[in-house]
Amino acid sequence: MSHELTHGFDDEGVQFGPEGEIQFPSCKNCTGWMDELSTDGFNSMARCVIDEYSRFCPINAATYTPNCVNGKQTQGENIADNGGIHAAFRAYRTHIALDGPDPLLPDRLFGQFTHDQLFFLNFAQV
Repeated sequence: MSHELTHGFDDEGVQFGPEGEIQFPSCKNCTGWMDELSTDGFNSMARCVIDEYSRFCPINAATYTPNCVNGKQTQGENIADNGGIHAAFRAYRTHIALDGPDPLLPDRLFGQFTHDQLFFLNFAQV
């Protein structure tokens, strides 16, 4: 759910106003409803996400050649994934702070991991 909510603040979501209408920037260098300072900050963070994901080059199993991700093309999903996992992890940590830690798992394999590690292992399966 937090992934989908974060889409409201990705490269496309920031273009829409509160009623779902496309917002036209009030200044030449602005994005949607954001002022110039906010747009600059957003663009800087978006550039970081684009650059990070553009460096992901998994090997193509058929040709054994790198198949690099187009970080600009995938930035909306990458922003939503990062925002979603960040919100979910903060909610999890708040739960632990309020209710105390959960007992460790008795399983021989999974019992060796902390709950934080298990959280991210679970996310990696999605």
